[in-house]
Amino acid sequence: GERFSLPAAAAVLGVDEFDADSAVEHLVEVSLLEAAGSDRFAFHPLIQELAREHARVDDAPDEITRALGRWTTWCLVMAAAADHLFNPNRPKVAWESWIPDGGPPPFDSLAEAADWFDRESAGLVEAVTAAFANGDHATAASLPLVLLHGFRIRGRVEELEEPLRVAVAAAVELGEPEVAGVQLNNLAIVHGALGRFDEAIATFAEAVPHYEQA
Repeated sequence: GERFSLPAAAAVLGVDEFDADSAVEHLVEVSLLEAAGSDRFAFHPLIQELAREHARVDDAPDEITRALGRWTTWCLVMAAAADHLFNPNRPKVAWESWIPDGGPPPFDSLAEAADWFDRESAGLVEAVTAAFANGDHATAASLPLVLLHGFRIRGRVEELEEPLRVAVAAAVELGEPEVAGVQLNNLAIVHGALGRFDEAIATFAEAVPHYEQA
C-alpha cells in the first residue's frame, strides 16, 4: 500500500528497525517519502509507481520474491501473536505449524496488540493476496485464519471477503481440503454477518465437498 510502518519496512529490507529507520529517514529527507503520522510513512502514488518500475528493471526477481516473503511472513507471525491475545481460548490446530516461530512474544499486552492490529490492518489484508502471488500458499492460507477474530470484534469482516477467497485457492493449491473448508465456512459467516444470507447458505454448501474430501 501507500502507507507503511517502520517495522514493516525493516521486514522488507531484512534489517533491524534501527537500520530501517536510517534508510527511511534518508528517503524522507530527499522527499521520496513523507511522514504520515507516528511511525507511519507514505509514498506519493507517482513515486510508488516509479519505485516499482525501477525494482522490476534493477532488482533480480528472486530478490523481490525474498523481500516480499519477508514482509508477508512478518505479517503472519505478528498477526498470529495478536490473535493469541484476542482469542486466547481458540484451540491450537494443525495448520498453525505453518506459522514460523517468531521468538519472544512481540506484544506485552492486549492493548498493544490491538493498537498494532489497527495500524497494520490494511497491509495485513493486502499481504494475503501478495503471499499467494508470491507462491507462498501456506501464508496465504493461514493469514486470514488469524485475522478473522480481530476483524470480527471491530465489525469490519467485510474487509476479509476477498482474502478468504484467496485463502481457499491457496488451501486447494496446498492439497489441504479441510483448510479450504474452514475458509469457506468463515466466508459464509462473513456473508451472514453482512446480511447476505443466500450467499451464506451457498458458501456453506460449497464447503461441504472439501470437508468430505479431508
